[in-house]
Amino acid sequence: IEEFAFRPLHGVRVLRGRHAELLSAEPSMDFVKAVLTDATPVIDGMKRLRAVFPNACDLTYERDERAPEIKSLDAPAAGLDDPADVVAGFLEFVRDEGLSEREANVVAAALHDIRQGEDAA
Repeated sequence: IEEFAFRPLHGVRVLRGRHAELLSAEPSMDFVKAVLTDATPVIDGMKRLRAVFPNACDLTYERDERAPEIKSLDAPAAGLDDPADVVAGFLEFVRDEGLSEREANVVAAALHDIRQGEDAA
């Protein structure tokens, strides 16, 4: 066995932060995994990131990496009679926030249109 000194051509790093912050970082040829802390998805995030880090390999969102909250199935099913409550409960479960007033108005209008269509049929 013969040992050879080896120095990699590129480092391997994990960068965490908002997309705009990472774009303003010092350019590097390192292999990079970017973990974005942005609340909303970034359009063409990887493409724009590769302008600064050409060897960027992975882009994920911090919100996707957190451990999922365990919800009990033993809790009573509340609001199943009212479809608007079902929609609100679903969004609360999926994104950890309830309906905004604007979203509630959209849901109410859509449910109204559905009921009108059922009545006409």
